[in-house]
Amino acid sequence: MEIIDCHANIGWDISNLRKNLIPVEQSFNNLLEKMDYYKVSKAITVPFPSPGGQFNENASWYDIENRYLIDAQHHSKRLIPFPGVNPNDKESVKNIKTLAITSNVKGIKFSHQIPMEFPIDKLIGHDLMKIVQDNGLIFMMHIGTGKERGADDVHVTLDYAIKVAQKYLDIKFIFCHLGRLHWSIAEALNLDNVFMDTAGLALHKYWKQFIALEPLDALKGTSPQEVIEKLVEFGHEDKLIFGSDEPYTDYKSEIGNIRNADISNNAKSKIFSENIKKLLGAKGLND
Repeated sequence: MEIIDCHANIGWDISNLRKNLIPVEQSFNNLLEKMDYYKVSKAITVPFPSPGGQFNENASWYDIENRYLIDAQHHSKRLIPFPGVNPNDKESVKNIKTLAITSNVKGIKFSHQIPMEFPIDKLIGHDLMKIVQDNGLIFMMHIGTGKERGADDVHVTLDYAIKVAQKYLDIKFIFCHLGRLHWSIAEALNLDNVFMDTAGLALHKYWKQFIALEPLDALKGTSPQEVIEKLVEFGHEDKLIFGSDEPYTDYKSEIGNIRNADISNNAKSKIFSENIKKLLGAKGLND
């Protein structure tokens, strides 16, 4: 069964470096070695949340990290770059337009809204969305739990992401981390233009930190495998996409959560590769 990872981090985690935490970095060679070992055929690569995302610092950080993503793809076509962006910074937004034109990227990643002081729903009417529309980009969005410090002032939860997706029905969205199992998850997955990645399910040891402040009742107290089983039972197998969040989690656990779920092989195949193939299209996978 083919496995395609839609959410793998490469580059440097400057925040962890400053805090003396791990992981600090992952090179594209490190990722490719793991992909070989676990038989992952392709991966969408995203930057670690840079100071541009974590500390609202100069956009040059994302420029550096995005260039690393592009260089990694030049090294191996198995890696599909989704550059990072800070919508608060005009230069960062301009960088996305440049990369869309010159490097033919297929999507972008928006994360860590609270340090940016940029609520998700502030994207409505933003210049970034015109760039995404004009270049047919997929919009991958980090979804917060609502428990983060500052979440009361900066909207980070799934219900606000839904407002953006409803406004831009011509844009395909990937909401990360299964929307943190927020109470609005069914509403999100019922939108034709919304998909969700499974990245971070292996953090079940920290389940209380992973799930939303206001989760869907049916998903409270469930194991990672049960989450997948219930979402498939609810009819969402065509909207779920495997993501690892490497190196914050590991392939063994993340793949195991899907492989060990009590769902059909057909559903597993959709989650592991078929859904992302349809979303990216043949051109997106083969360029």
